[in-house]
Amino acid sequence: MGAFVLSRRAAYVFVKQLESLSEASLALTESPNAQARISWGKNDEIGKLVDAFNTMVERLQQFQLQLETRVQERTNELRYHRDNLQEMVTE
Repeated sequence: MGAFVLSRRAAYVFVKQLESLSEASLALTESPNAQARISWGKNDEIGKLVDAFNTMVERLQQFQLQLETRVQERTNELRYHRDNLQEMVTE
């Protein structure tokens, strides 16, 4: 009977962690900047999955930030050229 209770408890904890991963994944689909990191604190299979997920989130968010920065830089460059062209046309 004790083994049954322990296995039920382990399954419950496992399912809850998978639900956390699912919720965090859904949050990322809505916003790449969502706070989607998960903690587990154990170095088991779930812990490795959680670590991989957190690494993926970190890299995704770094890429998103780099992309946003590049878009802003390019937008500024285009505005600069547009303004210079307008000045040339009005002269």
